[in-house]
Amino acid sequence: MAKKDSSSKSTTKKVAAAKKGSSTKKVAAENTKDQTRATIRSGGKQHTVAPGNRILIEKLDCEAGAIIDLEQVLAIYPEGDGDALIGTPTVEGAKVSAKVLRHMKAPKLIAFKKKRRQGFKKKIGHRQHLVEVEIESISASR
Repeated sequence: MAKKDSSSKSTTKKVAAAKKGSSTKKVAAENTKDQTRATIRSGGKQHTVAPGNRILIEKLDCEAGAIIDLEQVLAIYPEGDGDALIGTPTVEGAKVSAKVLRHMKAPKLIAFKKKRRQGFKKKIGHRQHLVEVEIESISASR
């Protein structure tokens, strides 16, 4: 009896898959390695941002159009492959300037509680207040 070559089967499967085309779509992402990035903390969450990015953060007490400074900068990653500044817990003297674009509310979340055979039902809705900001600059004084 002749021995079957298992490697030929796997290569034919790969070729067939390549001919059909990939089912996943590749989305072109921005090349953020070419610009300075920073990891900030706001509202108990962490966001990695670069100048020009728009993010949603939890409600801040400021007017639309105002420039705010986010001073809880956890890390700064310089352009290219430079050494990152990692804070303990924050980077001293670093700040991220952002422009407040608008105040808004997140979509409504429904919390529904029920205990079967007890006649207990409770429906609670919640809409988080958010602020949309655009990152303008990242600065670090060494």
